[in-house]
Amino acid sequence: GLDIPPALFEGLKRFCRERSLNAFLVLLSVYIGVLNRYSGQETIVVGVPFTNRRREEYKDAVGCFVNAVPIAAGVNESTTFMELLAITRKAMLEAHRRQEVPLEAIVKAMGIPRDPSFNPVYQAGFTFEHPMTMTLSGLAVEPVYIHHGGAQLDLFATFWEATDALRGFLEYDSDLFDAETARRISANFIVLLEAAISDPLERVCRLSLLTKNERSLVVHEWNDTARDYPKDLCLPDFLVLQAAKTPDAIAVTFEGHGLSYSELDSRTNRLGAYLRSVGVKPDSLVVVFMERSIEMVIALWGIAKSGGAYMPIDPDDPAARVETMIRNAGPVIILTQENLTGRLPVGGIPALALDAQWDIVAGESDGALEKTVTSQNLSYVINTSGSTGVPKGAMNTHGGICNSILWMQETYRLTEHDRYLQKTPYSFDVSVWEFFWPHMVGARLVVAPPKSHKDPSALVQLINEQAITTIHLAPSMLQAFLHEPACSSCTSLKRVFCIGEALSPEVQDRFFETFNAQLHNLYGPAEAAVAVSYWDCRNSKGTGKVPIGRPVANTQLYVLDGQRQPAPIGVSGELYIGGIQVGRGYLNSPQLTQRSFLDDAFGSTAGGKIYKTGDIALFQSDGSLLFMGRVDYQVKIRGNRVEPGEIEKILLKHPRVREAVVVADGEMSANRRLVAYFVPTAGEHVPVAALRRFLKE
Repeated sequence: GLDIPPALFEGLKRFCRERSLNAFLVLLSVYIGVLNRYSGQETIVVGVPFTNRRREEYKDAVGCFVNAVPIAAGVNESTTFMELLAITRKAMLEAHRRQEVPLEAIVKAMGIPRDPSFNPVYQAGFTFEHPMTMTLSGLAVEPVYIHHGGAQLDLFATFWEATDALRGFLEYDSDLFDAETARRISANFIVLLEAAISDPLERVCRLSLLTKNERSLVVHEWNDTARDYPKDLCLPDFLVLQAAKTPDAIAVTFEGHGLSYSELDSRTNRLGAYLRSVGVKPDSLVVVFMERSIEMVIALWGIAKSGGAYMPIDPDDPAARVETMIRNAGPVIILTQENLTGRLPVGGIPALALDAQWDIVAGESDGALEKTVTSQNLSYVINTSGSTGVPKGAMNTHGGICNSILWMQETYRLTEHDRYLQKTPYSFDVSVWEFFWPHMVGARLVVAPPKSHKDPSALVQLINEQAITTIHLAPSMLQAFLHEPACSSCTSLKRVFCIGEALSPEVQDRFFETFNAQLHNLYGPAEAAVAVSYWDCRNSKGTGKVPIGRPVANTQLYVLDGQRQPAPIGVSGELYIGGIQVGRGYLNSPQLTQRSFLDDAFGSTAGGKIYKTGDIALFQSDGSLLFMGRVDYQVKIRGNRVEPGEIEKILLKHPRVREAVVVADGEMSANRRLVAYFVPTAGEHVPVAALRRFLKE
């Protein structure tokens, strides 16, 4: 139903009288506004009566003959409603002049391939029917509108004027929309009509579509995630408390070697004391340049206890990139391993190889350190790809990551009997969970050998040898893992977490065919403390889609349009994150921080910020979120966030390259790759091998 309420109908008539407009034009323009917001459609069909010449052709036929006339009505960010009325009127007049042109001719001229599943030129329609009057002796005659039982288009709105009322209905393709969505579109139409005639000089994109109830849902009710977690907890507290509870339990193992909780607590106290002695204090940065090892675990906990924040750098990164990140960070010290010292930039910043130089640390006291940090201090900085050609360091606080871990434990309930496999590269923020969450509850952290995270068969062997119960696998790695013939032997697995890429329905369903275990799809950028939304994949098994779910504790997720106004349910927009897990911004990059970390207009946190993710999402009617893509060119390659612009900038530094563009090739999978296209400078030949070497350096 699309009946216009009586009061609004009176307002519409008054609006039309004052401006010498007809209701048809106003209703059509509002319909265009709704379609534009829901799907970006700009071409619709309007039912108009036959011309006089065509009426003559059918003068002996019985029935109502109406021509279907496609019109294109563009709406951009600056278009006011009055301007849209003028644009629509002009489009209608132009269409009337050309209504004799057959649809087949339009399709042919536009070169549109024919597909029987949808109309080639327009997928939405509109008609306004004037009441038919007829007088028959002794009879009362009135029109009866009968639905023909099917929808010829995705959406079709019909209106007619009854006595003192304006009635209408919306037809919809039930393969694309359900009844609830159609009712919501109808309600949005009424809201937009009222807003448009109340403020016709406002830009269309600023006029709200949301009913009060819908706005309450997307802004408040679905973001009501408050939990009363301890406000003063910082990362070191987790290990200190657990070591006191289970001092003799094994905390971490690596290639046959292990440390108990008391041993890990003692060694990290010594390292923390040493780091303080060389100048590390709250918000100081310590670079960690290591391969996976027990020393890596000691380094991260030791930095946390010192009060500093750690910044991981992958030793396999190109030397120039490593130097850029270290120079931007300005760390107090670099913690590394003896075999990697030769890969560090020469001079300037002291480095300590924990495996070969532990005797320097061993003289420090292993007693508990005085707590010097608060929840507002930095805990870690993760570098992500940057479109300007320079990596950007996302800063996160103790309050954010502690909230994340407390929520993880409340939701997924690790115990001292669990074994968590640490296999994610520590330059990827999911590793923060892997290092710190198990030690909150007395579970065992099993550190995978270097490079093993890339080998599904090695993972299968390690999971079985160590009876691993919990693991994170990026969706592309999960896909590769499921293709490993022996993966079904990993019966110890209880829970698998996916984050970092879109999880496909095919991979989700194959997982449940292979394992009797939990699969959880999570979402979160490096600019917020790991995951900000979660979804239990048992709820979407066999549905053909995998949501990213709902916000985690003390976190808010907003889907906003280009004006930063809440988008209706079912309408895609850019995803913004609010709440305690939003990071502090980008390291030494105030301008970039200002562009992406904005004032929170929704009051989710007092004086807080919301992070502009660049991801496109929409709310489903149950309150869960669907990931729909990106607003920019950022891509995910095997779980890694890549800005193609970073690679393009480097390519353009080559003296023989004039132009370059980088794209992701293939669907989201373990085999997805980056491909660069380039134009050499005039008369130059550039061997591809030379460009590969240049990029690798």
